[in-house]
Amino acid sequence: MKAVILAAGEGIRMRPLTYTRPKVMLPIANKPILEHLLIEVKKAGISEFIFIVGYHDEQVRDYFGDGGKWGINIAYSTQRQQSGTADALKTVERFVDGNFLMINGDIIISQQDISSLINKRKNTLGVVEVENTLDLGIVEVSEDKVVHIYEKVKEPPSHMANAGLYLFTPDIFDAISKTPRSPRGEYEITDSIQLMIDKGQHVSYQEISHWLDLSYPWDLLLVNESLLKMIETQNLGEVEENVVMKGAVSIGKDTVVRSGSYIVGPVIIGQNCDIGPNCCIRASTSIGDNCHIGAAVEVKNSIIMRGS
Repeated sequence: MKAVILAAGEGIRMRPLTYTRPKVMLPIANKPILEHLLIEVKKAGISEFIFIVGYHDEQVRDYFGDGGKWGINIAYSTQRQQSGTADALKTVERFVDGNFLMINGDIIISQQDISSLINKRKNTLGVVEVENTLDLGIVEVSEDKVVHIYEKVKEPPSHMANAGLYLFTPDIFDAISKTPRSPRGEYEITDSIQLMIDKGQHVSYQEISHWLDLSYPWDLLLVNESLLKMIETQNLGEVEENVVMKGAVSIGKDTVVRSGSYIVGPVIIGQNCDIGPNCCIRASTSIGDNCHIGAAVEVKNSIIMRGS
């Protein structure tokens, strides 16, 4: 089975962070969002990936290459204009054979949910129950099937949101070919799915147990905090005398932590960083590669991107 990952969009709601990079390449816990997703999909046993790229696609291609670093194979398909998710999926029709996964590249999900989904035989939509339905697609279900998908409605009929994780059969491409533009001027995969439902085709759903959605810049901090809880202590750099470290602290290669620095984990520090002296780094902080945290600086609950 192949996994098709949607990674073509800018992520307008993430501006200004996405002015110079696609949303999926924003770092959390010192890895791009897309890499966190890739790792979980690989754990589920999938080794064949297709990345649909577009906006600043060179950054995705340069970072991931052919996937050899992760022991997988990555092919690329380019969506020249961001005309919606159905339009994006249409670009890979000739590359997939049989059932396949499609996943939004800007979500964090778990291996367990992916493993459960790939065993389905029918078109299946991943859903998650949420309290706040703002800016989310909402799914109405009955018994074991989806009966309607609503895009960002003011008074949603349920609190079951579209998680951006799908198992598709080849039937989806026939629906895509008949999908009109939405009121937003895009070809939406949810409209394609609704066409299938309206024709009497059975579309199942699966509830997702672990789902982290990233829509706005402040969401990055919440997800960063969540992911850092799972890091382990390691030191691949140099720590001078009189440095205090508490909790899980991960230090990258060629990084120097200078005397008097006080670090309270969970904290991750990348490669070739210069930390201190006499700085305080508090919990839930990620510091990217080639960063300098100077004397008398306090940082907490932050993402310091590489080169800062």
